[in-house]
Amino acid sequence: MHRYIQATDEEFDQLEQRCRTSCVRSHGQPLPPGCQPVTGMIGFEWHAVAGVYRLLIQRGVIYLGGDEEIADWVQRGVREFVNFAALRDWVRGPLGAAYKAYAVGCRSNPTGGSEPSGQRQCSKPAPFSTPAPDPEQLTSLSDVVAAVTDSETSGIYCNPEVLFSLMQKEVRGQEEALRRICHRVCRHASRVTPRRPATVFLVGPTGVGKTKSAESIARQLSCIASNRLEYGYLRLDMNEYQESHRVSQLLGAPQGYVGHGEGSQMLDALFANPRTVVLFDEIEKAHPRIFQTLMNGMDAGRLSSASRQGGSYIADCRQAIFLFTSNLAAAEIQQALSQVDAANPEVVNGICRRCLVAAGIRPELAARISEFAVFKPLNERSKAEILTQAISIVASEYGVELVSVEPAVIVELLRLSQDGGLGARPLEYLIDEHLGDAFAQLSHSRNSKSRIRVSGPPFRCEPE
Repeated sequence: MHRYIQATDEEFDQLEQRCRTSCVRSHGQPLPPGCQPVTGMIGFEWHAVAGVYRLLIQRGVIYLGGDEEIADWVQRGVREFVNFAALRDWVRGPLGAAYKAYAVGCRSNPTGGSEPSGQRQCSKPAPFSTPAPDPEQLTSLSDVVAAVTDSETSGIYCNPEVLFSLMQKEVRGQEEALRRICHRVCRHASRVTPRRPATVFLVGPTGVGKTKSAESIARQLSCIASNRLEYGYLRLDMNEYQESHRVSQLLGAPQGYVGHGEGSQMLDALFANPRTVVLFDEIEKAHPRIFQTLMNGMDAGRLSSASRQGGSYIADCRQAIFLFTSNLAAAEIQQALSQVDAANPEVVNGICRRCLVAAGIRPELAARISEFAVFKPLNERSKAEILTQAISIVASEYGVELVSVEPAVIVELLRLSQDGGLGARPLEYLIDEHLGDAFAQLSHSRNSKSRIRVSGPPFRCEPE
């Protein structure tokens, strides 16, 4: 931990960049003075769903010191910060002061000599003057055990219609696909002891809401759980995993290889939170070794790596949700579904498996998918809804509150979009190109807090 306390701004900048892509964990680190055991895991991570940075500490540590902030951190196993600068300041400030105070105390013993720098205690602790009280006199341990057991091992009841209504506000024009996803995910979340992760394959053309659906699942499941259980989110772009050696980025490098002991992107996320939504985006581009790596996780609910010191490192993924996306065979699947009963889940799953395998998806992966959700091309109404939402989002980035948009604005922007088969993805760039200057001017004017309306063409932003 001392290397983080004494790190330069440049080193913290590098650490922040690593946190944005993976959980950074260091094992065998000296823990704050007063902790038992004296060494353990310290970690840094960016929680994309909550929008916070987290400083992690190994769970199960006992803290006997008197610092309330450190005591709260150790007890909860995590401390959250609104930005990385706040995390850095706390590490350098209160946490660093605790380590330094201990080091100063250990340099001088009562006789004026010095003790070895690696010795944990400066002097023999004084015995308790009174016996420790019986824990049952202070609290109801049965209630504590029941609460801890309930929060860590039980599932949550999740109503598919509730989850669907929440996701529908964020993902437009894909009601059928969302319903299939919600029913599968809710059944899995409700299981007390699942044997393997939920596996859902999202197939459809680009820019129609597949990735956005994955982000929404993690966020809305956490809301439904009423803060009792929180779902993490990890997106893995399979464009980055087209070479065989990149599997070490998922599971960590074996002993003797570069990067050994530095952690792994997917296992670290699952270790930090077994309830994690893992998105394998554009899975067809992954190297075959990636598929081999995933098979044990999808079958047995655990993933292991020899990247850690002292043996294998196993992550429990039974409570995780694995989502796969691809735009392969999207047109073929749509055409095949138009000729059958698309309301029958078995028919839909059979067609998707057959078409995806024919298009190049590995059969062993397709066979392990429990649900296929087919995303359709966006119709004009869905595009209009997405575009209207996007205008509001872009305006909020400039600090401007949008009240209304004239229909003619939406019509003109849709005419200008010419997505070329890219769906809704380019819309925010288009909005920023045509309205960004007006939003920027309003945000720095005296009316920056005014509610505004957009009219045109020509496009104008005026106070309401």
